[in-house]
Amino acid sequence: MSQALKAIFETNPYTNLAPYLQALDEKGQKELILSLLGRDDIDLECFLKSNLESEGLIFKVLKEEGIEYIDIDSIRLVNVLILPQEFLPAIVVEVLPKQKHLKLIAPNFINPFHKLNITQSINDKFKDYKIDFCVCSHHMLQKINKALKFKYESKEVDITSILSYATLLNASDVHLVKQAKEASFYIRLDGVMQFIRKLGVNNFTSISKQLKLLSDVDITNRFNAMDGHFGIEIDSKTLDTRSSFLALKNGESIVLRLPSLKTKDFSFKDLGLDAKFIELLKDSLQAKSGLILISGPTGSGKTTTLYTCLEYINKGTKKIVTIEDPIEKEIANISQCEVKENFGFEVALKYVLRQDPDVIMIGEIRDKETLALALRAALSGHLVLASIHSSSVFSTIQRLRNLGAKKYILKATLRLFVSQRLLMTKCLECEGEGCVSCYFSGLGQRRLINEYLPFSSEIDYIMESLSALESFFKANAIASLESQAKELLAQGIITKGESLI
Repeated sequence: MSQALKAIFETNPYTNLAPYLQALDEKGQKELILSLLGRDDIDLECFLKSNLESEGLIFKVLKEEGIEYIDIDSIRLVNVLILPQEFLPAIVVEVLPKQKHLKLIAPNFINPFHKLNITQSINDKFKDYKIDFCVCSHHMLQKINKALKFKYESKEVDITSILSYATLLNASDVHLVKQAKEASFYIRLDGVMQFIRKLGVNNFTSISKQLKLLSDVDITNRFNAMDGHFGIEIDSKTLDTRSSFLALKNGESIVLRLPSLKTKDFSFKDLGLDAKFIELLKDSLQAKSGLILISGPTGSGKTTTLYTCLEYINKGTKKIVTIEDPIEKEIANISQCEVKENFGFEVALKYVLRQDPDVIMIGEIRDKETLALALRAALSGHLVLASIHSSSVFSTIQRLRNLGAKKYILKATLRLFVSQRLLMTKCLECEGEGCVSCYFSGLGQRRLINEYLPFSSEIDYIMESLSALESFFKANAIASLESQAKELLAQGIITKGESLI
């Protein structure tokens, strides 16, 4: 490398390489790239940022030196942020205990002195592990460094940084908990709670006040539970966030429910539903009137099932109106309205009935008034889809009766009951032992199971007797939730805890 070239990069190692690389042969290009990355003061993120157009060549040169390019997908990104990062600024990407193998991104992996130092530090903790040095794209390295700075370096955090971190990992919920003299920040990923970091008590108090102001709830109320919602712009995206505040004996619990930013259209097959039930559901959705109820606890996928039903119906030939809290996914050609203070499900449904709808979707039947209006709508020639909190088909029937529904009205309106669960399976890669694919939790994808009852006036006797319902299930080869869970347990797909429906 010429003295003139050395002088240019000696002054500024982050000078764009592209014009100089074009003038060099392959050997000269390699020499220039390695000389810069071998400097004591080089910052890998800054170096890649100034050479985005040359990343491909840089990664090729590094591969020849045994530095692997690693694609940081969403699973790896989560692992990077969940793994204890004890060797910063070197970033541990993967730890595979069975194979005694570790992968990391180090800022000075070309410099022999720095490479030896980090290797010795890691060997003190991970004895006899094979260590692979890696590099990733500037885009992902920037994301990782930003998130790690939030997790390990920031003394004080704010609402924006908390939500930015949570949405980066596609978390469904944020949990902020203060108990006595300590506070913690958790997120829920794929149904599993993950601890992120501790928070200062004063920092928590400040965040709590800001969230209450945003949620338009009483900031002076320190004893009663409160719910709210607010919109906030995070990383150029608007999040419509639901908030819940619960006073504890020695503190407070705050939960923020985040909208899914990974909206995906599902088919019935994608949900894992069996062919027999899919045909039954499609037949029910083609009806002009009646009530289809999807039941299950929170987090059982009721909203996803309802959206999939709407997508199936939405052919442009019917007026479809939804009432939701909140709207979790916008669907073209469907009129979607959101409940607000003084505009709950009951009030919204009264106005929706004046919109000449063919199909009405109610996000949740919570009270007698909403149920009464839903049944009236089903009786007057509308197809009504709704969710309700109950644990089984039979408990759904009982819940409707407890909410004041008359038996003769239920006989005239009910079309299909569905009760469902999402069960957490064991990770297929490690069979529950813990690996990179499952964030080292041992858990795999969630599996949907359901039981269902196609209702008609001929089988109204089922309303009065659980044993009658069980006999009907047996005669029609419909598996109950309990029997499906027991079968999955016997096959080793789920744990004992998950099988306890």
